[in-house]
Amino acid sequence: MTPAVPGGMLLPQLRVGPTILETLAVDRQELIKLTNHHEWLSLRAYVLEMLARISPEGPSGPLTQWLVECSEQACVPPRDIEALALRHGGSAAIRHAFREKNASELNRLNIVPIGSECHPWVILNRWGFRSTLDDLNHLCLGIHRMPALVDMLEERFSNYASSQSITTRNHPPSGEDMVVDPKNGITWNHHRGAYWTDENFARLRETMPGLISNFHRSCRKPGAIFAISQWKDFDAVRSAPLLDRLMAGLTLNGASDPKLIIMDFSGAEPDGVLQVRDDVCLCSNVYPDGYSWSGMNYYNSEVGVAWERRVVANFLEAVSRI
Repeated sequence: MTPAVPGGMLLPQLRVGPTILETLAVDRQELIKLTNHHEWLSLRAYVLEMLARISPEGPSGPLTQWLVECSEQACVPPRDIEALALRHGGSAAIRHAFREKNASELNRLNIVPIGSECHPWVILNRWGFRSTLDDLNHLCLGIHRMPALVDMLEERFSNYASSQSITTRNHPPSGEDMVVDPKNGITWNHHRGAYWTDENFARLRETMPGLISNFHRSCRKPGAIFAISQWKDFDAVRSAPLLDRLMAGLTLNGASDPKLIIMDFSGAEPDGVLQVRDDVCLCSNVYPDGYSWSGMNYYNSEVGVAWERRVVANFLEAVSRI
């Protein structure tokens, strides 16, 4: 199975000298296995064990980049990732400085991803919006399109991942088969390879009930703010009936006073924050030309870091408005 970090991006081949391996005492294959199998709590525990032995000084390279990715996507608190971030430098150090500067505000937030794509989980994790995995749910790592997402909310996900229409489609970046449910507009692009497809997708079906329970628990948290990205063709007027259904669906799933932030990167609206209604904001940040948001070389580049910094700044502005 092709190595992929929790955010879903593919890592380059690691050519790590013995000095780095010896210094960090990392079992790369264990990281790969835990990530590909979505054993997030075990990944977090393993990464924390390694981070406890890392100093801010020492060699850096592809392996420290791997550890940065795993640490950020496992929602490791800033104090635990600090030495690694300073050691690796570059984009890791920039994101860590943001996490440190905004720690008090970030720590009080409960941001619950609801699709449609992975940005509300992956990007916000990178920038420290979560310090636990408590809000990991079935909508975090996959594509769930509207209006089918609202239909599933209204059913409280009672039939989620049980459809006989579940099948596979090739995932071009990795060359592996990924799990899809075309009937319900779902692409589980993080569930790839035989581990997830064997035995009629048994592992996928087994893991989803626990993640759905996590979602309902997150919905019941006081002050929960829900985040959705890439709501295709969203329009504040034309989409109002579907938005009403979405907000009612969140209430049905346990939210007492749902707030919503829509993350849009299509360029349909000028960059910035649009107040859709009192409890809903739209954050618009068009992708840079030729940009691939999930590509490691892109989001760790100067352009990518600057773009993501604007994304999270707009998100925090939206939080202050709702």
